[in-house]
Amino acid sequence: MVLHGTLDGRNEVRYSRYMRELVVEQRARRLAVRVYDLTEGFPPSERFGLAREIRRSAISIGSNLAEGSGRATDREFSRFVDIALGSLRELRFQCGVATDLGYIEEAASVSLESETNQLRAMLISLKRSLSQPGAT
Repeated sequence: MVLHGTLDGRNEVRYSRYMRELVVEQRARRLAVRVYDLTEGFPPSERFGLAREIRRSAISIGSNLAEGSGRATDREFSRFVDIALGSLRELRFQCGVATDLGYIEEAASVSLESETNQLRAMLISLKRSLSQPGAT
């Protein structure tokens, strides 16, 4: 990857994808930290139940991005982006249950839903970039 000087078409696509990966990974990390903060207020009875599952799903998003980005081909990476999207869907469902049970306040739930929608769009965009011509 060329980080300075003139970028040819292929290196420009790689650099663009690299920057997108970095932003998506940072967003996933921020979401995981937010989820950990939100679940701190869950009742002790949920410490090893719903709170644990919500945290696991949130961590799984960024973990799959990290693992996938180290794979040899874009096709392999794309598979991990799909898994991250699945973890994001799990997180949204679990947070919905937590909201219904009164563990997450409605305002926090709406904000979290907006954040997960943004991350979902970013993951889909990253997945599309991995299938562009010139991808490995």
